[in-house]
Amino acid sequence: MAALTELLRALRDHGVAAEDIALRRPTLDEVFLQLTERHADGAPGVREEASV
Repeated sequence: MAALTELLRALRDHGVAAEDIALRRPTLDEVFLQLTERHADGAPGVREEASV
């Protein structure tokens, strides 16, 4: 949560107004992919960076 607050402050300081922002817990599939770089079905995964 602190990182989100820091991000919002940085955006404000640079004159960027966020229209919407959301915070959610990752799914188990997302955690598995992040840790193993593979989908649960064995297919190679591609890591996606968080978007703002």
